[in-house]
Amino acid sequence: MCLALFTLGLLVPLTTLAYNFLKESNESPKKPADYEFPAVSDLKLTLLSTAIFAVVEFTCRRVFFKLFEPFCKEQKDLVLREKRSQKASFCIYKACYFIWATSFGYIVLKDTTYLPPALGGSGNVDLTF
Repeated sequence: MCLALFTLGLLVPLTTLAYNFLKESNESPKKPADYEFPAVSDLKLTLLSTAIFAVVEFTCRRVFFKLFEPFCKEQKDLVLREKRSQKASFCIYKACYFIWATSFGYIVLKDTTYLPPALGGSGNVDLTF
């Protein structure tokens, strides 16, 4: 709980500084005319996916904890059984997240000119440089 409050406390100045940086960058006279600097509104998808994954993590931890608890290897020590069940439920969430992230990354990169055939693309690695 203390770590969560500390993290939230650090997010406020970080967010303020990032917003000020974006504002100054857009108003800078040195900015190239044809370059559109990223806006705060570009973070909508990031914030939405963060909220979705927070709900998925919470759900996985609750549901899979109850499923793993009766089948946990440790049955005599209740504290250890609870810890192992929590760890297993979090590992299920992590597996789901990484499968999704890897699939999404592949879908985004598969049609690029630089993803080599060895990774499932049709491009050339030399084009990345």
